[in-house]
Amino acid sequence: MKRLLILLVASLVPAAGAAALELILAPAGVRVEGATRGGNVALVAAAREESAPGLNTRMTQIAEVLQDHDGNGSVEYNLNRPLPAHSIWIAVDQRTGEFVTATPPTFGDRRMALPEGLVKNVPADDLDQIVSDRFVSGMLWVQPGNGGGVWTARTADGASNDEDGANDGKSVVSAAAFRALEGSDKAPKKLKTGDVVAVIDPYELRYAVVTVTKR
Repeated sequence: MKRLLILLVASLVPAAGAAALELILAPAGVRVEGATRGGNVALVAAAREESAPGLNTRMTQIAEVLQDHDGNGSVEYNLNRPLPAHSIWIAVDQRTGEFVTATPPTFGDRRMALPEGLVKNVPADDLDQIVSDRFVSGMLWVQPGNGGGVWTARTADGASNDEDGANDGKSVVSAAAFRALEGSDKAPKKLKTGDVVAVIDPYELRYAVVTVTKR
């Protein structure tokens, strides 16, 4: 079975003379700087917070495409409430595939390992699948450059959106099942070299971001 090699990196090296992508946490939102001027930034986040003092915890998930309308390489996302202390944030430059992550200082390092076979090819159907070993996974897929796009998916082990249909400690979702975010066409059936995949466990608030290369 043909597989894709997954390269886990902390960030991508910017081109000479380009500003490195930066994700800045603000009191009530985030700001991304150093993005492609006039381009788009894909932003995903997950947070756990009290819905009101003393009440049950609220889980928040965000998936947005932010447009740099004024061409200064900076975009903002306003949460309209205090930034949760327990939150993780991931931003991807849609043009270059450069990405950056951030968590509040008191929350620490929330990175997680991913299974070796995260992305696999199914020759019989000529499609790629993404396999997660988390009970619940929120996913972002960015295909950089012209003609690319931004797509999301959510899957849970054994749920109706788990394509292997089994309670087996992993969940499977086909590339074509991802949902397009604003400005993107329907998700293709296969990933490409240089695509970026982010996986968030919204319950444990862990994350990983990978860049895909074919083996």
